[in-house]
Amino acid sequence: MSDLQTLVEEARRRELLDILAEAQDYAEGEAMLGMVLSSRHLPGGFVAKDLTWLAEAGLVSLSGIPGLTLRAKLTLLGLDVSHGAVRVHGVGRKL
Repeated sequence: MSDLQTLVEEARRRELLDILAEAQDYAEGEAMLGMVLSSRHLPGGFVAKDLTWLAEAGLVSLSGIPGLTLRAKLTLLGLDVSHGAVRVHGVGRKL
């Protein structure tokens, strides 16, 4: 994987955490997350993959079916990462 691709993946994950931190109940559906990422000039086609990665890292919890009704909810650790209080390898840094 190239350095640029790694940076883009880390930026997408950071944005997903930030979007969830701003969402009501810290939760949002896969389709909405993809649309918000696209509006922020980041590719929205990798949402399910990125959410799975974030779930494996303990930063979000997932419910539903990927591609249909997948819903992500921010965990306490995910909120800490979003606020910049904790650094997790694989998630872009807060600027």
